[in-house]
Amino acid sequence: MIKDEFSGDLENALVALLSPSPAHYYAVSIRKAMQGVGVNEAVIIRTLAGNDKKFASDIAEAYFKAYDARLIDSLKDELSGSLKKAAVTWISKAEPDRSADGSQLVVALSKAIAERDADEIHAACKGWGTDESRIVSVVCSRTKSHLLEVDLAHRDKYKSTLANLLSSEISGDFKKLIKYIIMPEVVFDVYIIDKATKGFGTNEALFIEALASRSPARVTRARAKFEARGRPLVDKVNSELSGELKKIALLLLDGRPETPADESLAEQQAEELHEAGVGQWGTNEEKFISVLGTSSVAQCQAIRKAYEAKFQASLDSAIRTEFSGDLEQALLALLLTPVEYACVRLRRATTGFGVNESTVARMLGGNDKAFLKEVADTFFAKYDTRLIDVLLKKLSGEFKRAAVAWVNNPAFGDN
Repeated sequence: MIKDEFSGDLENALVALLSPSPAHYYAVSIRKAMQGVGVNEAVIIRTLAGNDKKFASDIAEAYFKAYDARLIDSLKDELSGSLKKAAVTWISKAEPDRSADGSQLVVALSKAIAERDADEIHAACKGWGTDESRIVSVVCSRTKSHLLEVDLAHRDKYKSTLANLLSSEISGDFKKLIKYIIMPEVVFDVYIIDKATKGFGTNEALFIEALASRSPARVTRARAKFEARGRPLVDKVNSELSGELKKIALLLLDGRPETPADESLAEQQAEELHEAGVGQWGTNEEKFISVLGTSSVAQCQAIRKAYEAKFQASLDSAIRTEFSGDLEQALLALLLTPVEYACVRLRRATTGFGVNESTVARMLGGNDKAFLKEVADTFFAKYDTRLIDVLLKKLSGEFKRAAVAWVNNPAFGDN
């Protein structure tokens, strides 16, 4: 009935919903891809590569139950060359093969998929009109590290970067999100620093976001990447920022410690911050900057907890009372883990009338899938609502499709 009444993506979606299990649905998809004249290698690659090895084993089991044939034998019969070798190895074991030969085959699979992905994206941009759905289906089901391989494959074959190809084919917030997704995190961070200082004046909030909301290791990588161009990042900070914000930025460039929390010290620091803020006339801004800017994230969390326990008020509210503007936001960011920061910004960007699409694009596109899995889990724990549901409700068009897929789709490249 469904096949008679529906077609295309809607037919496929309804069929998927009626499948006994996701593994069975994928098994059927692979079977169809190998029937008829020729093999739809793109479907096989997407199906196998888009799932980890354990789930690939589930697909193989569902295939055997449905067709009384081993998936590995069908792949051997229908595929050829290095792709056949790699696909057979990928599907044959639930755990990664740690042998040298197994590693080479996984590399071969990754390379074959990268080349096919590059072809898929290129084809989606050529001809009459641009197939945005096709772009989303490839880009948003890959990790950033794999997308770098895809970019290199596209450069080799088509003499153009993915960024240059896509910049002329898509537009708006959708373009912005895809552009951020295909950037490695370190490239994205340097891009944000450049963006914050481009043109007349400095976007201080954006500049601080690139430093205060990142892990120390990520800040260190961004600094090295920036300075590889020949200019110390500290000189950029000195020329673009001033006052207390510059002090915070310079402390963050030196690298916050990654030490565990010292609860005894946290109690002492909480008292110092209280005395420097609501406990006196005026605010000792230097004390807040020196304590929070030189403490690890774990220590800042301990200070936050100790402050609330001691004074029956949150440190967040004290900062909001004593500070304002970009300095307030910078200090509040220091109290949060990178995951919590992303949750707070996404919540704020999607609450109330309208959506801050630029913030959503940065928080999602600037981070890889593993990080966003943590963000989604923390978002649910913090706000009792799923991030994916917020994106579905608040966003629209291809921007929504890409954002949801980037957060929700499994990715090849995690293993």
